[in-house]
Amino acid sequence: MSFSTSFFTYNLVTNENLEDLRNLRNSAILAPYMAKDKYITKEKQLKWFNDMDKATNKYYLAFENEKKTLIGYVLIKNIDFNQKKGEPGTFLIDNNMMESSKAALFMITFLDYCYYKLGIKYFFGNVLKSNKRALGNYVFFQPNVVDDSGKEFHYEASIDYLKSTHKIRKALHLVFNYNPIFESEK
Repeated sequence: MSFSTSFFTYNLVTNENLEDLRNLRNSAILAPYMAKDKYITKEKQLKWFNDMDKATNKYYLAFENEKKTLIGYVLIKNIDFNQKKGEPGTFLIDNNMMESSKAALFMITFLDYCYYKLGIKYFFGNVLKSNKRALGNYVFFQPNVVDDSGKEFHYEASIDYLKSTHKIRKALHLVFNYNPIFESEK
């Protein structure tokens, strides 16, 4: 299953493209942002993937449509469809894009997919304290959701997602003509 917008295509990770995910995860750019293992072997990746509940854990490789290049990956894991919550993650491999408004578009596009298509209304998770970019996002959306009692911050967003993303969504609409409508879904 994959989905696309005007700017990005997200392809579900399968056995056929699992090695691409491992390479991204092990890259010098992304490895420092990982809370667990800093290097994943092929064997460890395959075991993780085979043991994973794919109904409640979805990983997607992300491509920029304009350049047709792999730019990172996104995930929504530990999904609880009854409580409508899940743990998202967005990871860009391109440092230039990380510092641009396209990074916000990348993140909001995926969160909108989770919200509109998967029915996820509440987001939670953990992030390393050293990941200032991600921490800035969480504090922007809801400053009081962060617990920093350990080496990681934990957040549990019980916020109104559409209300908390209204300003950024408005800016993305002005800059990119963004609307949360997905052009295709396979």
